[in-house]
Amino acid sequence: MSPAPPWPDRPRGQGLARVPRRVLRRLEALLPSLLVLASCLAPASAGAVDSVRAQLGQASAWTGEGVPLVITLYSRGPFASAPVFDLPQLPRSAIVRTGSPLVGSEDIEGESYFTQRHEFVVYTQSTGEIVLPPIHVRFEAKPSLEGADQSVEGRTAELRFTSRRPPGTEALGAVVATSGMEIVQEWTPAEPGRLEPGDVIERKVTQRAARTTAMMLPEPAARAAAGVRIYPGRPVVRDHLERGEFTAERTDTFKYQFERAGRYELAPLSFTWWDPGTQSLRQQVLEGREVRVGGALSSLVPAAVRSWPPVLRFGILAFLAVLGGGAVAGLRSRWRARRHDPERRAARELEAACRANDARAAYSALLHWKSIVMRRDPAARLAGAAAMPEASALRDEANALAARNFSPKQADLGWDGSGLRSVFVRLRRRLRRSVRTGTSARGLPPLNP
Repeated sequence: MSPAPPWPDRPRGQGLARVPRRVLRRLEALLPSLLVLASCLAPASAGAVDSVRAQLGQASAWTGEGVPLVITLYSRGPFASAPVFDLPQLPRSAIVRTGSPLVGSEDIEGESYFTQRHEFVVYTQSTGEIVLPPIHVRFEAKPSLEGADQSVEGRTAELRFTSRRPPGTEALGAVVATSGMEIVQEWTPAEPGRLEPGDVIERKVTQRAARTTAMMLPEPAARAAAGVRIYPGRPVVRDHLERGEFTAERTDTFKYQFERAGRYELAPLSFTWWDPGTQSLRQQVLEGREVRVGGALSSLVPAAVRSWPPVLRFGILAFLAVLGGGAVAGLRSRWRARRHDPERRAARELEAACRANDARAAYSALLHWKSIVMRRDPAARLAGAAAMPEASALRDEANALAARNFSPKQADLGWDGSGLRSVFVRLRRRLRRSVRTGTSARGLPPLNP
């Protein structure tokens, strides 16, 4: 006879039947919380790795100095699309992307991950603690080596760094922080010679700086004296990345137009920046230019006499005025009539517009000049272009100018007025010779394209 078992035989499931029903209901209510607690206490799996991580290259920087920012993406499978970064908008700051992403792999807790490393640079003109809020990133990747593409979203942690104002820059506006700065200027024309009222001089200033962005480079503070109009052009900004070196470039163009005769000083331009390498302020000054614009006396007095000292010139002119009397008065009257001649004034306006490369003003001045010439010589309306070769060249320039002004595709393109001015000057010279010799002024081009 076999010994009796230590416990009596029970039907399967009979043990749970003895548990009170209220206890079973409480266990069922606590079951989801227990599962969450068990998942938190379990060892971290591959899926627990953050899909996006970010870090700053330094904890503090000078105001205007670039702070490296690296954002790394992680995926168990290959990446399937380019990521989208929702970069924050910080006051007086800019986040600039540099270079191309670096693709690699990384082992984390025994698991292999595909990685993408994206590099940025943070520039700020604010001081104190700079808080970079979390950056939202979206991309597509495979969950493993095989499988369909899946959308992945992640956020970086909040990052902080300190921006310190360089000493001695309190009076400056924006601070440019760079260890390599080159500033050059170019004048057009290089040697202006004798200028007349309405003439234009162009000044082009180019700044090139290492390890910064063109958005941080300041606009030159160009000033104009009384009697001079200054027309600033649209700045051209470029950022270059070559062999890991980041370079910024900004080009500003100013056009000075002289309204009346006189002596003018075009002011120098001063630039100041902070050199982090030497921990010091650097400065460069671009020289200005002295310009003399002729008027009545310059058109009457030979160039050799204009080089004499002012006192000597004034004495000679006063003597001639007393000696000549009526002759000087007659000469002055003829000069005024010549100076205020409508055809000459229209021609000066056209040449000034050509020098300033102002296409619309040049076309308007050309139509005005032609209307004046046509009123003086109605027979020229019926003349053939073959009678005057310069007229054909002017017609081609006028048609090209009209296409430039009224074509939507060419309206925003730049225009060089040197060609039209050259043809126009030759045509006027030919017309004046024809008047002196008594030949008919023929061949003016039609200006209605």
